[in-house]
Amino acid sequence: MRYERNPKHKEPWHHGKSGTLCPRWSWDIAQELLNSSEQVGKCRYAVYSGIAFKGHEHAPGQWHGHPIGWNEVDQKLVNQWIREKRVKRREVRKLWSSNDIGDLMRGDPE
Repeated sequence: MRYERNPKHKEPWHHGKSGTLCPRWSWDIAQELLNSSEQVGKCRYAVYSGIAFKGHEHAPGQWHGHPIGWNEVDQKLVNQWIREKRVKRREVRKLWSSNDIGDLMRGDPE
C-alpha cells in the first residue's frame, strides 16, 4: 500500500471538489497512518492523537485519506480502539462529527 495526497483534501480548496482538509502535520505521518490502519469494507481507518482518519483506494495499491468524525467509523472498530487505549471516549465524543474537527485541523494535535 502506498499513500498519495489528494488535492481535494488540502489548501487551497479546489473548485467543485469537497473533502475535509488534512492538517499539514499529518502529511509527514500519512504513510504511517496507512500502514497502521485497519480495513473495514473498502476503506481503511486509522487514529492519531484522538483524530480518526479514513483511507480510500483510488488506484490499485494507491491510497489517499482524510480526517473524519468518529460517527463515520464502524462502532465495533471504535470500541476495539477504546479497549486497546488507542483513543479515549472523551476524544471520540469531542470529535464526533466532521464539523467538530474543522478548527483542530488548522493547528498541531494536542
